[in-house]
Amino acid sequence: MPNRPISRTNVPKFRGRISRQNPTTSINSPSVGGGIVTNIHPTNIQNEEFQDQVNFRIDYDKVTYRGGLVPIGATTSIDPATITRIISWRRAAGNTSFICITANNAYWTSDFILYTLLTPTPALVGVLNLYPSYTIAADRAFIATGYDVIREVLPGPNTLNPLGNAPRYRYIFSFFNRILGCYLYDPIAVDIRPTRVGWSGDLNFNEWNPNVDFTAGFVDLIETPADTADEIRGGFGFANIALILRERSLWSITRQPSGTNPFAFSCINPLIGCDLPGTATQILNGIVWADNGSQNVYVYQVGTDKPEKIGTPINNLLFHDISISSRVTSTYNVNEEVYSIIINFTTTSQCRVYSYSFKTNKWWREEFYEISTINDGSVTSNNLTIDDLIGTIAQIQGTIDNLVAPTTLGQRLYADSTRRIILVENPNVTTDYRFTGTNSTRNIDRILYSKRYEQTQNDFLFTRFRLTLRLEVVNTTSNLIIEFSKDGGVTWTTYKTIPASMLPLEQDYLITCSKTVRCKTFEWRLRSSDGIPLTVSDYEIIAELTTFIQKHNSFEAEEGCNDDLAMCGVLFGWVMTQNFIREITNLDIRQRILIEKQRVLDDELLPFGFVEDGQPEPEELPLTKDILQELMFPSEDKQELHEKYATFVENKQYYK
Repeated sequence: MPNRPISRTNVPKFRGRISRQNPTTSINSPSVGGGIVTNIHPTNIQNEEFQDQVNFRIDYDKVTYRGGLVPIGATTSIDPATITRIISWRRAAGNTSFICITANNAYWTSDFILYTLLTPTPALVGVLNLYPSYTIAADRAFIATGYDVIREVLPGPNTLNPLGNAPRYRYIFSFFNRILGCYLYDPIAVDIRPTRVGWSGDLNFNEWNPNVDFTAGFVDLIETPADTADEIRGGFGFANIALILRERSLWSITRQPSGTNPFAFSCINPLIGCDLPGTATQILNGIVWADNGSQNVYVYQVGTDKPEKIGTPINNLLFHDISISSRVTSTYNVNEEVYSIIINFTTTSQCRVYSYSFKTNKWWREEFYEISTINDGSVTSNNLTIDDLIGTIAQIQGTIDNLVAPTTLGQRLYADSTRRIILVENPNVTTDYRFTGTNSTRNIDRILYSKRYEQTQNDFLFTRFRLTLRLEVVNTTSNLIIEFSKDGGVTWTTYKTIPASMLPLEQDYLITCSKTVRCKTFEWRLRSSDGIPLTVSDYEIIAELTTFIQKHNSFEAEEGCNDDLAMCGVLFGWVMTQNFIREITNLDIRQRILIEKQRVLDDELLPFGFVEDGQPEPEELPLTKDILQELMFPSEDKQELHEKYATFVENKQYYK
């Protein structure tokens, strides 16, 4: 019997998480919600993880699609300049206002149809290259552009006026009945202090001079000489604590029972900071940010000892795309608990978004074009009240039947950099809105790149590939393409092309590719250039009899594997050829197979032909015993005939 090595001490020669204990192997991934992992070799990632995942989002154990972008409200340009930030302002009355900030102006709207200019006095300057900071306190909205003094949004008079005698701070936040500012930047007075923190009076936001209101004040966060170069990159207020994010450290602010000295500052972590201020965002009970210096993304939860790294799986891919820090921003979806980093490229109109789900701890990537900024917020059409009416009752037009209930339009807002309008996602649309002189659309490319399966010695034989997916929206014109690569993703070969019209709507559908692929390196990808709205649930790759190899004049399992299943088949074949087994079972497998094969061949033959000539059939005489005797022995007498007939029957020579 062939040698059958089963030692588990040998290192398997197949790289990747694939069970190769038997020659028939199934690479089964019941989940595909592993997200993108690029920090390790593609053969070492999990089966449910991907090398890349473009325009597919993670929904726990599966991946799903994003809707196409469509205009919301007005389709005429809001402002000649690019929109740099969209601010959601939830009012005390329950309605929501949205503020769109451009290079020199700001607008507010509640329905995305009518945009009202907030006249800045004096005019805004220097917003284009900085991500504006804002805060909401006491049902009032405040904006810091980075170069101007802090401004207050006044929707009533539609103005954007300076906030009292507030200085020029780059970052602002609210905490302990005050507005706080960080990083004093006053080029007019030639007063630039990157380490300064200032605050307004207690419930007196307009006063920042401690000589006028002793509850106002400022301080420079310098404990050592090295702190002078540790610039502040943002501030965030919570119920009982505030956080100051610096370039190389993280600080906390706690309240003190003193009017003249209301805050205590302390360093939480002196080693980890942020050099991409646009990525710093407040989340539930903490903050999250990206740091180009340490090449990672961090999250800090209030009350913990130190920040936690969450960007390791994609750090080489994410930071490879970042070239200019001022063109990197972020947003956070409170409902979905998804943090997104937005990268705008300078040489192209492409916008790349890396998103992280705090529910699943996974990353994915999306691509947009001609998008300047993204904001997450509840976008609901507001109820019309009496106070919102303009004019007289006689000027009211329409009927009660024309009134509509408030509807949720979407949760993520996109600013179109070409048309200067606001877009939202529509799950029933498979293309993105695009304005190029005339209204048009852009296809959404959706791609999934699997992990890489690699064998270093003998070729691996993949015989079947199965993929479970679900078509979410009717699509009759697009194709879904499954491809594989045998050279590490350099070239791709089409495995199968499935028209979207063949897929059932909102039903799980199993796609099977039966093409045999022999290779040492294997990876697959799912591609759709026409934005087919899909949900992918799982996949399975089946490889058969690839570790049962010939060695000299025999066969055995290759090193690091066993041949349990294959040898069972060999032993069964040998046993069934033994005479002893044939005798006790009265079963000849070989003969049965031969008979079945012959039957199939006979069934495939054409039947014998018959000719009808119109003549009557000849009369057939019944074959009796006497007639048969006469035919067989015509010259004998009757007695001899009977004796010969009896002898003939007895010897069983007569055909019955």
